[in-house]
Amino acid sequence: MLLEKAFAKLFLNYHNIDGGNQSEALNVLTGAPTKYFSLKENGIPALDQIWIFITNALENKFIVTSASRGESTVINNSQKGIVSNHAYSILKAKEILLPDGTMERLIMMRNPWGNHEWTGDWSDNSPLWTNEIRKKLDYYPQEGDGTFWMRLLDFDTHFDTICSCQVQ
Repeated sequence: MLLEKAFAKLFLNYHNIDGGNQSEALNVLTGAPTKYFSLKENGIPALDQIWIFITNALENKFIVTSASRGESTVINNSQKGIVSNHAYSILKAKEILLPDGTMERLIMMRNPWGNHEWTGDWSDNSPLWTNEIRKKLDYYPQEGDGTFWMRLLDFDTHFDTICSCQVQ
C-alpha cells in the first residue's frame, strides 16, 4: 500500500495511475528498460513472433506481463474468465507434444487478483489435461490462485499487448 501511495504521489494523484501502460509502470518502478509488443487485430505480428518475444524474455528471466483486450462484439473475455483491460503476469511458455503427435504452445499466466481465471482450453478443469502433461509441466492447479495455462492462439485472441521489463 505504501508503494502504491508513493507511486500516486509521484504522478500527483490516484486517478493518474488508474490503468495505464505496463511498460511505463515497470520502468518507473525498476529503472530497467522495457520492451513493448503490440498484438494487432489483423493477425500481424504472426504467432511465431509473439512466441519468440515471450520465450526470449522468459529465458532471460525478465518480468513479462500482458494486458487483456477490451470487450467487443467479437471478443467476450468475461465468458472465458478473463478480466478485460487488465494486466496479467506471464510466468512460463512451453511447447508440449500432445498424444496425437501434434505440438501445442502453452502460456502460463497469473491474474494478480488471484481470481478470474481462464476457463477455455487448457484451463484448470479442461479435459485436455492428462496426468503425463500435468507432470511434464509440473502444474497442479490450486483453487483461487489466479494461475492458469492457455494456448498461444487463445492468448492472441484475448490479449493485445506484451511487455518485458529487462531487470536482472
